[in-house]
Amino acid sequence: TGKSAAVVAGGVSRLQVLFEGADTCFAVLNRSSSFTTRQSILLESIVRQKIYDLPYWKNECFALTAETLVERAVELRCVGGTTGGTRKASRFLCLTLKLLQIQPEAEIVLEYIRNEEFKYLRLLGAFYLRLTGRPAEVFQYLEPLLNDYRRVRVANPDGSFSLDHVDAVVHRLLTRPYAFDVALPRLYLLGQQKSGTTTMATA
Repeated sequence: TGKSAAVVAGGVSRLQVLFEGADTCFAVLNRSSSFTTRQSILLESIVRQKIYDLPYWKNECFALTAETLVERAVELRCVGGTTGGTRKASRFLCLTLKLLQIQPEAEIVLEYIRNEEFKYLRLLGAFYLRLTGRPAEVFQYLEPLLNDYRRVRVANPDGSFSLDHVDAVVHRLLTRPYAFDVALPRLYLLGQQKSGTTTMATA
């Protein structure tokens, strides 16, 4: 199995990620061009256009790979969707779109989520998995984050910032129909698909 280590935060820490021979466990592994398109449109057209118009996207995100994206992710200082009077897309949302385009291997995304040093990298991976993963995988890998009580900054729609916690953000990913101005795929509650009921985890 080939491995590649991405140096993050100016050499302060290393995030070890697997770029070859990953244990392919969820839907992000289909790399056909049609699947890439379907993943990208998980973000509405107007949101994608706001992202494409940003200098940050053009200068910092356009040529990113799964490996180099880590360097941008550890620089994040908040989570959020679109903010301010012009509803400018956040850097968090820009990197989400880039992940949807490049579709990193499953193990890379799980390393983002398991990373305990960089909380915004963890939330980026969690949001991406919430958008692309199967319900069982979403619950399996996101529910442990409900024990992460670290504070995070959230960019609000009015342009202000507020403090929240990792566990609260993840809880909303699991229980709300929208997060960061993005409609989330519906989650069937575990066990209810087998019983034939249609109750959803999202309202």
